[in-house]
Amino acid sequence: ASALSAMDEAMEALLAQVPEQVTASDIMTKSVVALGPDETMEDAWRQMINTHLKGMPVVDEGGKLIGALKYKDVVKAAQAGKAAQRVKAWMRRQVPTIPPDMPFHELEEFLISRSIGRLPVVDDEGKLLGIITRTDVLRQHNLYTST
Repeated sequence: ASALSAMDEAMEALLAQVPEQVTASDIMTKSVVALGPDETMEDAWRQMINTHLKGMPVVDEGGKLIGALKYKDVVKAAQAGKAAQRVKAWMRRQVPTIPPDMPFHELEEFLISRSIGRLPVVDDEGKLLGIITRTDVLRQHNLYTST
């Protein structure tokens, strides 16, 4: 029994030296500006201009992610004279998401391999918890500093 406890102690000491993995929830932006499906494309355009965002998640009343809208969609709607149409008519419904516990190296690979600019972080029920951008990844590598 003493050999087992010595092994357990050695394993504990070893694990204590392993640095804790950074996960999606550690680096995500938690205060996310999101759109509702019934807002107009003009509302979406105004919000994007005011927040300097090039894309926004779309959530239902319960905060569940149901889609995403890109700035180019808002511009297309305006050019087509359809600024009064609802966001739900223009949003992309197939949005890649990640769980909050995804390790940093995996989410980085996910972003790069799909050349995604922003990645929503959702819980098991699909509720939007935060968002990760390429800038967040660069910041994690100390390659980006906001001035």
